[in-house]
Amino acid sequence: MVIREGKMYLRKTIIFTMLAVLAVLPACLDEAVKPVKEAPPITWPDLSGEEDAIRTLVMCYDNPSLEGVMTIYENLLHSDYFFGLAPEDVVPGDPLILTRAEDIAITGVMFREQTILDLEIVASGLWHDLTEIGGSACTGCRTTTRQYLIQAQFGRNGDIYRSNFEDALVTIIVAPDESDASKWVIRAIYDHGT
Repeated sequence: MVIREGKMYLRKTIIFTMLAVLAVLPACLDEAVKPVKEAPPITWPDLSGEEDAIRTLVMCYDNPSLEGVMTIYENLLHSDYFFGLAPEDVVPGDPLILTRAEDIAITGVMFREQTILDLEIVASGLWHDLTEIGGSACTGCRTTTRQYLIQAQFGRNGDIYRSNFEDALVTIIVAPDESDASKWVIRAIYDHGT
């Protein structure tokens, strides 16, 4: 008799457990198939002012996984764009300048591989007219130098790189867009190091 009661108890326990699982399972499945709420659409600056170019640059870094962000980034860069590296950030003998194509390739990898990527550039600063860059004419160009902070990590276990905000300076040169002179694009960036 004790064995039967044990078997009956075991059967009741198994049946109760199965009913409990069946009762909870649909809720779990519903949670699994519910669509993830999408973030509200981003309103990108219209590039009608110099500051819009900087805001767009920062927004690209803040949204590296966003579909189409690399197209926005590429369109933000003038056809003659280059990135000037600080000498202390370059292996001796390597070039101090990244071409537009090199910058786009490196930025694409950063955007794809990042686990943390944050760029902040001081929001206001003085703009000055600029007529040439390295001996080449720069029609309608404007320049500003700002403090910046960048924080990046690639891979969950990778080191986190963080610039020193007090020492990190960047000069940004903007120019009228070649296809629409009412819009501003980035002509060059010089990183002064950290």
